[in-house]
Amino acid sequence: MTSAPNKQRNAHDSGSPSARRPAPESRKIKKAKTHHNDSKAGRKVTPKNTASATALPAAAPPSTLATDEHDVQDIAVADITCEVELQLLRIEHDATQTELKTYKEENRKLSLRCVQAERRARDAERRVTEVELKVSEATRKVSVAERKVTEAERRVTEADRRVTEIQHQVAEERHEVSEAERMVSEADRHATEAECRAIEAESKVGIAERKASTAELKHGAAERDVVVAREQAASAERRAERFWDLKMQAEDAARETEIQAHQEIAEAGMRAESEIAEARIRARREVADAEERARNAEERARIAEEFKEEAERRAAQGETRRARAQKLLDTCKLVLAENVYPPELQDREGCNSTRDKTAIHARSPHSNRSTTSSRSGDVKPGTT
Repeated sequence: MTSAPNKQRNAHDSGSPSARRPAPESRKIKKAKTHHNDSKAGRKVTPKNTASATALPAAAPPSTLATDEHDVQDIAVADITCEVELQLLRIEHDATQTELKTYKEENRKLSLRCVQAERRARDAERRVTEVELKVSEATRKVSVAERKVTEAERRVTEADRRVTEIQHQVAEERHEVSEAERMVSEADRHATEAECRAIEAESKVGIAERKASTAELKHGAAERDVVVAREQAASAERRAERFWDLKMQAEDAARETEIQAHQEIAEAGMRAESEIAEARIRARREVADAEERARNAEERARIAEEFKEEAERRAAQGETRRARAQKLLDTCKLVLAENVYPPELQDREGCNSTRDKTAIHARSPHSNRSTTSSRSGDVKPGTT
């Protein structure tokens, strides 16, 4: 930072045409400045030429006197410039010290904020870890729900397999029913043949009686076989209906199991999503609360700092008051030890009051406490 006098001096030293002087005069000014600075610093000035230094010329020409006055003015200007530069350097030094203190205070505040930020970051990391643990717990619950769903699917598969077996059994029963129908048709064919033979037997009256009785017996047996076959077909139909009912019940149970499994999966997913969302909301709320608490702590720290400054100021005032009281107490002790009235009491009441002397003696530290307490009412207000 270059001051204005330095700029002027630099402009003067740079050799501008307007401020340049002849070489001899500049050398004289430089010698005069050196001599002035040495004498000002307390150093001994020894002239090179003793004769010229001790012996003064009888009469100096006017040009020489003008040059000396000009040199003195230059020296004065140089002194003023040096003083101004010194003042500017002191101001710069004070400003630098103030900036250094400000930077140190800001650095301390930033360090405190960094420590608080690191503490908040650690708290946030701990909360994130807790949230991750909760998420892992929710994931475990989801995996358990998926395992339950897998078990339900396995049960559904088992039910499908049972339904397939029932269908196979129904197919076998249907095959048996078809066999029974084939047997009934065979019996009908046999009955038709028997009728034909009966017609032939009727046409052959003489020979057909025995054959007719035989045919009737066979017809009765065939009818019995037809009744048995019809009963077997009815029982097969009943078993088929029962198997169909069982199949429908198994399908209904499988559908209900599948619906329950899907509902459990959806509920588990919704619960996991809601828990994750709640955990995120709680984490954000806790982070916001932590930041609010940090701001409140900073505000409380600032208020505490103000209270501390106020307490220090009051402590300084109390110290001043204590020093004054101690000084007054020392004065009172000195007065009581010598049993001498202060000038103010002498002017007010005089020195011949035995009662006041007794009261002052009673308040001295060498007197008895009982005497002090018994005679404290005799002391006048002005004596304290």
